[in-house]
Amino acid sequence: MIYNYIYISLIGLVMIFITTLIIYELFGKVWTYLPRFSMPKHVKVLLVIFPIFTAHILNIWLYGLVYFIIGNFWHMGSIIGWQGEIGLNLSGFTGFI
Repeated sequence: MIYNYIYISLIGLVMIFITTLIIYELFGKVWTYLPRFSMPKHVKVLLVIFPIFTAHILNIWLYGLVYFIIGNFWHMGSIIGWQGEIGLNLSGFTGFI
């Protein structure tokens, strides 16, 4: 049981390292190519925002894949949301309607 916590902690540390490396390498490429473009500064800002957004989406998908593998193949637990009713409960506001 304690080994599961150790494995999950190590996986978390590896994921932090990998996602940091992805963003670092992407920023390195962006800053290398950005001075070569002769465009207005506000367009360059947009050229920086798109790779940042893309890197964050990639990192989110990578974390999702790892959590999926941990929960479904290694059976080390799962992420469970609220198990109550789905939808909006307005029963407390019936007196006002």
